[in-house]
Amino acid sequence: MVNTGNYFEDLLIGEFQYKENNIELVNTLPNLTDSTITNVFKYSINGNYFMLNTSPFEDYTTETFRMNLSMSEPNGCFSELDVRVATVNGQQAIQIFKRGGIVTLDPGEPASPEPIIPAGFHFLIKE
Repeated sequence: MVNTGNYFEDLLIGEFQYKENNIELVNTLPNLTDSTITNVFKYSINGNYFMLNTSPFEDYTTETFRMNLSMSEPNGCFSELDVRVATVNGQQAIQIFKRGGIVTLDPGEPASPEPIIPAGFHFLIKE
């Protein structure tokens, strides 16, 4: 529950660990227990926007919804995530569509850093 100044709203927050070829490239999970983080928007993943319109997922229907979340990587790259519940080989999973990092468009400013986690579709399956 977050106080926006005028009202309270629910906010989904999270952190993540990312590995490629069993090599850990990013691990922000310790932030979940970091008592010095007092602003919920400082977590690596946050958002609360339900999406009901067109979708990047192939089997989209107007009866399904997804969450739109913001994600910031430790190198400063910022991305958007579409998140939904899915089934993979009969097992419940979470499917994510990660849009590429936001690029700085103002003249004279350096470009945003390249994302560590590649854009595209990802499945989170409980092991």
